[in-house]
Amino acid sequence: MLASIREPDHVIFLEPKWLYRQAVEMVPEDDFELPLGKSQIIRSGEQITMVGWGAQVMLLLEVADTLMAEQGVSCEVIDLRTLTPWDSDTVEESVRKTGRLIVSHEVTQILHSVA
Repeated sequence: MLASIREPDHVIFLEPKWLYRQAVEMVPEDDFELPLGKSQIIRSGEQITMVGWGAQVMLLLEVADTLMAEQGVSCEVIDLRTLTPWDSDTVEESVRKTGRLIVSHEVTQILHSVA
């Protein structure tokens, strides 16, 4: 959030409230800022790259655990953190390694295809 506050350009900051109590993590006491446009590799993997942001990252970690346990599939999970700018370099490097990409996002409406 600090990077958004300090950014001179316009920023839209979205935060799903249901995540507030989902994880217990250490919180830095000092001034701490995540850079805009820099993703984080949450889990290294070799066979599939899975990319998400926000609440979807927790879902992707669950899917990665299930795939490893049931199928022996090693998934790299990337949290984009920001959509614009987005860290295409990290995603491209991961996809070059794994050869496969899954993008997970929350759909706000159901889309119907025309047959």
